[in-house]
Parts: sequence; C-alpha cells; structure tokens
Amino acid sequence: MGRQYRNTTRSYGLVARILHWISVALLGAVLVLAAAAGAAPSAAERLRQAELHVACGLALLLVMALRLAWRAASRDPLAGYTLARWRRILARATQGFLYGAVLTQCAIGCLQAGATWVDSGAVVSAADGATNSAFGIPVAALVEIHRRLSVCIVIAVAVHVAGALVHQLFDAAGAEEPTA
Repeated sequence: MGRQYRNTTRSYGLVARILHWISVALLGAVLVLAAAAGAAPSAAERLRQAELHVACGLALLLVMALRLAWRAASRDPLAGYTLARWRRILARATQGFLYGAVLTQCAIGCLQAGATWVDSGAVVSAADGATNSAFGIPVAALVEIHRRLSVCIVIAVAVHVAGALVHQLFDAAGAEEPTA
C-alpha cells in the first residue's frame, strides 16, 4: 500500500502532516528569535535577530495559507473521530483560534516591520524610540498587541498539544488518527 497523501475521514494525510510540522517548527523558530532579539546586547544584534524573526514569520504566513488551502480542499478527519461533543467543540475552537491568531499575528508583524524599519531610510525600532505608525496605528501599540497575542498563541498551543496527547494516548489506542 502506498503513502496516504490526502486526508481520509479518519486520519490526516502526508501533506497535512508535513505542513503541520513545518508550521510547528516555524512557530518555534519565531518564538526563539523573538526572545533572542529581546535579549540581544547590541542594536546590530537585535536587528539581525529581528530580521530572522520576520523572515520566519513570513514563511509561517505562507505555510499557514497553504494549510488553509489544503484544509479547504481536503476531508476533515476530526469529523470521523469519536469524541465527546464538548471535546469536539474545544478541538475545533482551538484549531480555529490558532489559525486565526497565527495569521493575525503574522499580519501585525508585517505592519510592525514595515512601520518600524522604514523611517526615512534609517533602521529603527520601537525599542529605539520609533514613533511612526502603520495605517495610523503607532508602532508601540503594534509591538504590545504582537507581544500579548504571542502569549495567547502559546496558551492555545499548550491546549492543542494537551488535547492531541490525550487523544493519542487514550482515545486512539491502536488507531491511526494523527493530529495535525
């Protein structure tokens, strides 16, 4: 039997799994790079880390868009899982929140990066006193929204991981129902 590239009514296919784990890796990289930029000892090092953070964020935006497109064109395995109603609702809400929050976070990051780094040709950041704005939103406000939303995303990821572990360890004993 060949590889299962497409989703079935009971399991995620190879494409969905690969896109899932690429987005996990990129989200992890974005978080690590954000922390590294915040802890960098010099403005040059902060800029280098921030540029990598933005690049990974843009890649994450692309992968999340691909995931949404694949999801729209594929079957939904969650519909075939035998879960209590409240768990199905929680799973869908968590997935929906994660998609929406990560896409929103990427959009805010793009606004923030555009408003922060292009100030009369000089490279500045909110931490260095940038006061410009994106569509009338001050950079400092974008930074704060970006930070707070990142905390919400981390909490939602923890809920998602906990649910996936419970499902894999207790619900799907012996069944092939991967989470993606």
